[in-house]
Formats: sequence, structure tokens, C-alpha cells
Amino acid sequence: MQKIPFQSERPLLRIGSITFLTALAIFIISSAFHAGREDPTNHLHVFAEYANGSPWIAAHIGQFVGDITIFVGGFVALFRLLVQSESMTVSVLAWIGFATAIIAACTLSILQAVDGIALKRAVESWVIAPAKEKMAAFRVAEGIRWTEVGTNSIYRILQGKVAIVFGRALLRTSRLDNSQIGPYVLLSTTYALLI
Repeated sequence: MQKIPFQSERPLLRIGSITFLTALAIFIISSAFHAGREDPTNHLHVFAEYANGSPWIAAHIGQFVGDITIFVGGFVALFRLLVQSESMTVSVLAWIGFATAIIAACTLSILQAVDGIALKRAVESWVIAPAKEKMAAFRVAEGIRWTEVGTNSIYRILQGKVAIVFGRALLRTSRLDNSQIGPYVLLSTTYALLI
């Protein structure tokens, strides 16, 4: 017997899927404008590249908009489908995934503020600093860089957790048959691997 979502859920799932894919495209296009020729671990060279990268803030705003839209559009629709499951396990997984998505979105906001704005301003200050202040300005930029690395690490862990939890819930649900689950699992996996 083929399991299909209620008629009222179909538009929500369609909107969620379209939003997810559109947001992913926004993120990927924005990332194309992100400076990235230099080795990110060579702070001297990469900071100079960042300071001269004019679309830096715009690229990070685009990444932020794309990623937040994935959470708001894609995962909210998925949550709404899964939380109504007849399986208590699937409902609990949906709530865990939703809560983790909210925490990940908040962490993303912090990451984009640190990387997209604070780091850019710090490296610009370093470039124009007088000779005797250059080393101090560089160390400030480096401190912001380590804050960005730490925040990004936590964000990536949360991002993977969101994909895993929703993926497990999708595999356990009886609301959709296997042919309907495939696209959602694919989207979840794509999200975990590409972002």
C-alpha cells in the first residue's frame, strides 16, 4: 500500500523542497564570490587577500541568507511532516532535529558575524595600521580567526546532526513510501555534504 502525505501537506512539502533547493543555490552562488585563492592556514597571505576582497561582506550575507533559508523553509516543512507521524520515535526525532536546527541556525548567525564582518574589519585595520601597531593588529585579526574556526567547528557538528536526525526520522516514517522518502534523504545528505 502506498503511503502518501495528507493533501494539505503536499503544498507545504513542495514549498519546502523548492525553498531548500533555491536556498542551496543562493549559498553556492554567494560562496563563489568568497575569496579563496590563498591557503586559509597561512594567515599572513590569507588576511591580505581578505582585506582586498571587496565582495567579502556581500558574499557572507548571501551565504547567511541561503543557509538560514534552508533552515526556515526546508527543515520547517520536513519537521511539520514528521512530527505528525503515528510513530512516537519519528515524532521525537523530528523535535530533536527541529531543536538542533534552531541551535545550528543561531550558531550560523554568530559564525557569519565573526567571519563575515568582524574578521573583515580586523584584517582591513591590520593592512592600514601604522608599522608599530601592525603586529598587534595582526594578533587581533588572528584571535578573531580562531574564534571563527571554533564557531565554524561547532556549526558543522550541529549541521551534520540536523541532517542525521532528520535522515533517520525519514527512514523510520511510514507516512511516505520509499519512492517519496528518497528525495528528502537526498536533500538531507546533500545539505550535510555540500554546506
